[in-house]
Amino acid sequence: MKCRTQECRNLLRDAQSRIHSMAIVHSQLYQSKRFDSIDMETHLMRLVEHLCDLYACQDKHICTLIKAPGVHLTITQAIPCALICNELVSNCLKYAFPGNVQGTLEVTMGQSAETLMTLRVKDDGVGLPEDVDVVNPNTLGLELVGVLINQIGGRMKVNRSRGTEIIIEFKPVMEGQE
Repeated sequence: MKCRTQECRNLLRDAQSRIHSMAIVHSQLYQSKRFDSIDMETHLMRLVEHLCDLYACQDKHICTLIKAPGVHLTITQAIPCALICNELVSNCLKYAFPGNVQGTLEVTMGQSAETLMTLRVKDDGVGLPEDVDVVNPNTLGLELVGVLINQIGGRMKVNRSRGTEIIIEFKPVMEGQE
């Protein structure tokens, strides 16, 4: 099957990035001595690097900052978090920096004092338009994010000032609790 339109190519690229995101998690499992947790900092670095290659970040002069020191998740939370991150970072790379607008993309993950895990994707790009409803989205990617957040029992906050910041909070599952 040949993809003749840009829309078709975009759909295939998005599907490819989702599959690659899951493949990174599985690759980490196979390379690890532990099969019960995923090192999220390593995963996020590999995922964002792949997405930057896919969306040509270097050509757009987008700087990335990834931080998730010491964060390990069970496979049942790592895969949904990886897919959430894939969707949010992809959206940022596609829409936050149009043309040759330079900017920074930050992806951080850590545990808060209230024992909640926080995944944060922030950019200093053009910002998420007010007419984009992240609670009741009309795009497959944001709809998928909502389903995955529910899957991990999380909640989402959106900050639209100075770019876009999406914060996902959820209670981490400890090893052996699944």
